[in-house]
Amino acid sequence: MRVRDVMTKNPIHRPPGTTVRELARLMAGRNCGEIPITRSGALLGVVTDRDITCRLVATGSDPETTVAEQIMSYPVIAVGEDDSVEYAMARMERENIRRIPVTDGEGCLVGILSQMDIATRVRPAAAAAMTSKRLDHRHPLPLPPLW
Repeated sequence: MRVRDVMTKNPIHRPPGTTVRELARLMAGRNCGEIPITRSGALLGVVTDRDITCRLVATGSDPETTVAEQIMSYPVIAVGEDDSVEYAMARMERENIRRIPVTDGEGCLVGILSQMDIATRVRPAAAAAMTSKRLDHRHPLPLPPLW
């Protein structure tokens, strides 16, 4: 199965001069945690909810005057629309990310592949294995009982 068969097509994206306030409002309104930053269709970077927390809030920067290119993650990790879903899953696991932009042969944004896309559109066993590995990586020690 190819990434193009599973990805979310035509994701929202914004230019590098977009204020962080606008990006945060888009994330809240669209219930998403990442917005690709593009110029003329070319993928430049991404702003994630974590970027906003760690690079804006933690430093006391102003979301009205700080723009995407000041806090975006780059160089961006991406996959091609013709790549296999297995390759994309391995890349996401290796990079410890939950979503990955998808580009065409010319480096232009065409989609985003998220763990949710994989979980709902690919064999559930493959998605469960990926999620299990991520949890093991994040929590190497057993969690205490809840009682």
